[in-house]
Formats: sequence, C-alpha cells, structure tokens
Amino acid sequence: MTIEFHSSPTSSLGVEVELSLVDRETHGLTAAATDTLADVEPDDGSEHPALKHELFESTVETITGICDTVSDARRDLEAGISELRQAADARGVGLLCSGTHPFSSYRDLQVSPSARYQKLLDEALLNPEVAAALLKAENPANRAALARAAKGWQVYEAAGLTELLSQLGDEPAPEDDDPVISAVMKGAK
Repeated sequence: MTIEFHSSPTSSLGVEVELSLVDRETHGLTAAATDTLADVEPDDGSEHPALKHELFESTVETITGICDTVSDARRDLEAGISELRQAADARGVGLLCSGTHPFSSYRDLQVSPSARYQKLLDEALLNPEVAAALLKAENPANRAALARAAKGWQVYEAAGLTELLSQLGDEPAPEDDDPVISAVMKGAK
C-alpha cells in the first residue's frame, strides 16, 4: 500500500498521538472508536480532520495539521484531545496514553472499519510475505522480545518529542489540568 507524501515549501512539522479507549468501569480496552468518532464527525458527514481510526476499534489517533511551529502543533493536539475527551466522556469511555494496555488481550481486539486497515488485512490474506510479516509482528513472544528491545528507543523518542514540544515552543507551556494532555506533553521522565 502506498501512502502519498506531500512536501511543504518551508520546514514544517506534524505530530500524531494514538490514544486507547478504556471502559471507565472495567478499565479494560473498549471497542468504541467508531461510535466516538461518529459523535465528533463534521455535519457534512466527512471524516474529522484531526481524529482518525487506528487499526483497532479501541484506539483513536489525534493528528495535527501541517504546523509551522511547535506551539501550533501543541495547540492542534490539545484541541483534538479535548474534543475526543468530551465525546468519550459522554460514552463512559476514558483515554489512555500508553504503548500497551496492562491487562487487555490482543485476542479480544476488534479491527476498525477503516478502508485503509481493511485493505491491509486483504493484502495479508493474498500475499504470503505480508501475512508472514504481520504474524511475526503480532506473535506474543515476538512482540515481547521486540518490546524489550525497543523500550529504550521508545522512551528516548517519547522524551525527545515531549522535550521538543515543551521547550522549543515559542511560548511557555501552560499548566494542564487534563491528565492525558499532561502525560503526552510531559513524556517519560
């Protein structure tokens, strides 16, 4: 599958954050992305510009537009997370900013109805190389080993991103009362 990249005339940046949807009573992952995204869908029925499906129905991605400054990216993320939080709260769903869920099983995850991910799964069924790569990545033993190997990199990357977002902005970061926004912006320290 090819994803087109459009260049910018000047330096720019974009940021994406994947947020897990959790049931506020059980604290387990919940397949609420389609319903929650429908609640924030524009009146014309088009896809939300900043909130998108991810592979699983228990994850929503918030993305920035093409931003000229780190402060612009921060504002975009805050707006997307705030809008998602309001829709999720109305459904009894919380947001979790974490690489993996502490106790929900990957076997229980539902794939989102996004055409992009349906196409990926169709390719996996038709192309043995794609299927092998997905199986390797989704095998629990391989995932555990990859997670251990990547842990240092992820912490470094998360710390680097949040350091960039918090210190390179052209205005001081406000104190956030929103725990998800605070977690995203503070990173792993």
